[in-house]
Amino acid sequence: MERDIKLLVDEYGNLISTIAHRMIQNKDIAREAAQEVWYELCKSYHTFKGDSELSTWVYTVACRTIGRYAETEKEVKMSEVEYFRSLPEIEYSGADEEKREWIKERCDWCITALNHCLNKDARLIFIFRENIELSYRQISEIMEITECNVRQIYSRSIQKITIL
Repeated sequence: MERDIKLLVDEYGNLISTIAHRMIQNKDIAREAAQEVWYELCKSYHTFKGDSELSTWVYTVACRTIGRYAETEKEVKMSEVEYFRSLPEIEYSGADEEKREWIKERCDWCITALNHCLNKDARLIFIFRENIELSYRQISEIMEITECNVRQIYSRSIQKITIL
């Protein structure tokens, strides 16, 4: 079993962290949510019977667990996002490697903030589709909604984000 858990971590570790960090703006809370996902996965691994794909089970646990943490996340108003987009460019003077890290951190923050113009479910669907590249069918199983609804929510999310 320990070997199986290691394989789970190798396969899904970064993806679970990505979901948590895109859903939750506070890095400490996002880290805590991801850790709780792993606690839940390890605790219930022996109950996985193979009725669905392993990835569907993992993402369902992640969805429910991270979703609980994300309940308190504030949905950002479009005017708030527009304000930040209109700010002047920030100059950075430092070593190239430091500059890349700084840009990566800023971009990560911007993407997460942009995701917050969506409600919790739409944000999860968007993350599953864009970051994890899951199929509509798999997202439908994870979110326990119809595939048609997943497509509709995703399409509206894309429209909302690209309008910004």
